[in-house]
Amino acid sequence: MLQSTPERALALVEDLAKKSRGRLSPQDVAAATGLAMQEAQDALERMMELYESRITMREETGDLLFVFPLPLRKRGSKTLREIALRVRDALWKAFVIVYKAAIGVILIVYTIIFIVIVIGLALAASQGRDRDNDSFDIGDLIGGVFRAIFEGMQFYAWNRAIGYGFDNDGMRYRRFETDEKKKNFIRSVYDFVFGPDRPPYDPLDDAREAAAFIRKNRGKLTAGHLVMLAGWTYDKAEEKLTDALVRFKGHPDITEQGIVIGDFVEMTRREDAALKGGAIVLYQDETETPYEQTGNTGGRNAVIALMNVFNLAMSIAILSGGLLPIDNPLLIIALGGFPFLFSLLFFLIPLVRLPIVRKKERERHRNNIRKKIVGVITSQPKRSFTFADITMLGGINKSDEQIARELMDRTTAELGGDTELDSNGIVYYVFPRLAQELAVGTP
Repeated sequence: MLQSTPERALALVEDLAKKSRGRLSPQDVAAATGLAMQEAQDALERMMELYESRITMREETGDLLFVFPLPLRKRGSKTLREIALRVRDALWKAFVIVYKAAIGVILIVYTIIFIVIVIGLALAASQGRDRDNDSFDIGDLIGGVFRAIFEGMQFYAWNRAIGYGFDNDGMRYRRFETDEKKKNFIRSVYDFVFGPDRPPYDPLDDAREAAAFIRKNRGKLTAGHLVMLAGWTYDKAEEKLTDALVRFKGHPDITEQGIVIGDFVEMTRREDAALKGGAIVLYQDETETPYEQTGNTGGRNAVIALMNVFNLAMSIAILSGGLLPIDNPLLIIALGGFPFLFSLLFFLIPLVRLPIVRKKERERHRNNIRKKIVGVITSQPKRSFTFADITMLGGINKSDEQIARELMDRTTAELGGDTELDSNGIVYYVFPRLAQELAVGTP
């Protein structure tokens, strides 16, 4: 039989994918193009490397099915929406950097300037008073103001190491280690406006975790394993399985039971003990850091807010012309317009953030409940569960049962589960596919 070149085979499969709604098996390709089965398989795997895709099983025949969303999209390419979000995030990040660079200094400097103005006006209004009175020393007063404010600006040792805490759901989460007593004033000002910093997320963490699991699991990986590791829906897990196949040079296969397996022979070679790979952390243990409005104490927030209220009031008084007889337009802008806009923005950003933070924290709480549900299911995938079993084993609070019931029904569909009724009419949740796939590779 004449062999086609890989480029020719790839072109045939690309064209065929557009005609078949992006769903192809090696058997489909061989029948439609005349390519040898191995050529068809190789061409589909090359397509998988080039284009966004996922692999699953065709239920009607039990064949390995490659699914390429149409229109074909190059792996790693960005949609217009993703590009727009990236631009938005970049602009916001740039704004935060610039604003943070000035925020603490400007707040404190203008507070000092306005205090000096107030003191000067007070002195001008009391020229007849005894300036030698020991109970009022302007030098000591101004010096005390400067010392108090700039002591707050000192950068004490700030521990930015990553640690762990427990949220209201009893879930362990990553956070920056903090000591409120050592938290300098400038950082508190940042947090008042933008909220506390969150530990960074490395996009390669998931890939490192998958690689570590593949090595531990004798070179085998299924979509079910990725559900256990990251909590993805099966559609998303199948996409991530193809990503792992491309990234780690794996080979897709399908068992007689219809389980799609990623086989990673090269990843089973002995690793260098000196090289630390990714850590395997199950989905239920990957809790998001709580969303907080400021992370400051109430007292520190009050001091920061009062400073800004003072600056805002002073800038309004100067702009109104009732405080100082200023004719210089630049001086009016410097002492009135600029601090007014700055102080207004200082309060506006936290106000805009307030409903966003609350919404994200509600979503995080729902995600915590889903993590508990998935954790129970993946820890005993061969078992059938009642809803009461799930809430008890997952430690779900009674007040969250309504949310848990909604999430249970959705999660069952996302994880390919089903429901069964016993003779007493009690509903049981079962996950046969997940049970089969989680058993792959284990001793």
